[in-house]
Amino acid sequence: MRCVAASAVLALAVGLAQGPAAAAVPERVTPATHPVAPGWPAADAALRAAARQVVAAGATGVIVRVDDGRRVTRFAVGAGRLSPWRPLSPDDEFRVGSNTKMFVATVVLQLVAEGRLSLDDSVERWLPGVVPGGAGITLRMLLDHTGGVFDYAQDEDLLAIVFAEAERVEHTFTPADLVGYATAHPPTFAPGTGWAYSNTDYVLLGMVLERATGQTVGDLVDRRIARPLHLRHTYLQTSEAFRGRYAHGYVTPADTGDGYLDLSGRDDATWAGAAGAMVSTVDELARFTTALQAGWLLPPALLAQMRTTVSASTGQVVPDASYGLGLMSFTTPCGTFWGHYGSIPGYKSRSFSDAAGRRSVEVFTPTESTDAVVAAADALTEQALCASVGRSPSRS
Repeated sequence: MRCVAASAVLALAVGLAQGPAAAAVPERVTPATHPVAPGWPAADAALRAAARQVVAAGATGVIVRVDDGRRVTRFAVGAGRLSPWRPLSPDDEFRVGSNTKMFVATVVLQLVAEGRLSLDDSVERWLPGVVPGGAGITLRMLLDHTGGVFDYAQDEDLLAIVFAEAERVEHTFTPADLVGYATAHPPTFAPGTGWAYSNTDYVLLGMVLERATGQTVGDLVDRRIARPLHLRHTYLQTSEAFRGRYAHGYVTPADTGDGYLDLSGRDDATWAGAAGAMVSTVDELARFTTALQAGWLLPPALLAQMRTTVSASTGQVVPDASYGLGLMSFTTPCGTFWGHYGSIPGYKSRSFSDAAGRRSVEVFTPTESTDAVVAAADALTEQALCASVGRSPSRS
């Protein structure tokens, strides 16, 4: 889930850091469980070196998975838990934050394909009286963040609750609660006149899905995506609990001033909801992302709509990226890839595929990122994307 205020995360870290003093994170490597085919050793060694740079920059660890369409390499560097120490594994469950939006958007578009929803439906039609001016905001605008609805994750009252408890957040939020924090603010702009990333958009889409089907978002994702793709570790988290072994997520000493602070299991996932509460693994998120791009989950016309991005003149979510319907287009020196970023306290994830769904990259860092970690992870991601198409950034 992107756009959680950095100042709020810092306040959390400073207020709660009671753990052990900072220590260097061991650069232990979990070997790949898939054999690396001939021709990959040089690229694999370069990726591992880049991954170690992410840890050297302050991350507790990093998981990397690269599929070039013929072979897969996957490995983890660093710690899955600092105390007591255990290695990070490519099989660890991981909070994938706003990668959730790809799942929710896919379900919305499946219902559009079935004639149960229309991209031109207004918010008011499905959620009467919930959003001021909802008659002028369409489902398409929610999907591509052009509706102007304020982002509830920027509301200081909400953040004060989420980051108040010393051990864990006891407060459970309903989708209506989250929307209420957003509608206490004026719109960011008139519907259709700008672009601004808003987690509220996807909470509203989750409410529409539940109204249209009578099923929860978690059940819809499970029935329509996870089960058909055999994703056993991919689910919408509705509490602080994970279902399997998981990577612990941390805030770094650069923010706490006193060691790494473990955020995993601390907060109730209901504050992220349909905007960012999914859990997955690198293998399963790759399976979903490639299946989506390969056309297994949506008809061609709706996949094309999903890839229709917002004009750069209205703003970009990250440099070199543009936004479609729950999907980012990310341009690198080695080509254009499709996917999403995910950010939720303690966890950062990147999942991208080529347009054919044949090649993919996942980079997960279980650490609240400093500028140095972000820069190192960006460099690693670009290198991995280029490796997936048999190129290197330096010779692109």
